[in-house]
Amino acid sequence: MSYVGVHRKQFIEAASAPVERHRSTRAALASFFVLLSLCASLSLLRLNVGTPGGGSIDRWTFGSGELRIAMALDGFDVLRHGGNESPLALTSRGLTLGTASETNSATYLQRRMPGTVNRIGATAYFEPALPGATGQVALLVSASPLSTDASKFLAEVPNMAIHFVFDSETWFMSVWRHQGGQDVLGVGRFATPLLGERSVEVIRRDDEVSIALPNGESVNFRDPRIASWSSEWATWELYEKGPGIKPAVLTQIWAGWEK
Repeated sequence: MSYVGVHRKQFIEAASAPVERHRSTRAALASFFVLLSLCASLSLLRLNVGTPGGGSIDRWTFGSGELRIAMALDGFDVLRHGGNESPLALTSRGLTLGTASETNSATYLQRRMPGTVNRIGATAYFEPALPGATGQVALLVSASPLSTDASKFLAEVPNMAIHFVFDSETWFMSVWRHQGGQDVLGVGRFATPLLGERSVEVIRRDDEVSIALPNGESVNFRDPRIASWSSEWATWELYEKGPGIKPAVLTQIWAGWEK
């Protein structure tokens, strides 16, 4: 029997009991649903099916509520470059920060998964904006972690098997060479700018990726470095190329992995 079913049975039985016991059961039931509400603000869900070759998928859902930002990002390395008018916060839409105040402002959420990453995705919310003035979201799978030392961050960017970037107008997929920049595998432009919540997912099978784009289309790319540079490190990035740009909002992020 589910927990909901157990509490429902106790609540019905309490109807014929003394008033104090009835109140106690109602209070327990209310507490149960308060807990469910809090869990809805931020959840970690691990699934054991659905990933290429088996493995699991871990998902994090962000939303406003009484949970603190530190709790929402427990287990992540949060790396910053540039500046924004306000720090990361949980809003009614999801996880975001204030308007960019510097050029090339970026926030990275880095996590070491339990096994090699074979899937990474995100749901982002985009508000209406002038052409070229929307924040970008990037999905990264790297051979080693990004440096948590700000003084070494740019000089020690690792090899990246997956570097997929999109905003409300465009997308591109590349592999990133340590100290060598990126090799772009494909680019595209959406026929209609994205508005509201949109999801994207990159699924890796050996040296090939299949990308479910946020407009419902899909593309595939193959490169030997996609396989050789994949590891257990997954990163989600919010990026703003210049001052005045409003970041995208992360509603949900996820990564699939296998041992």
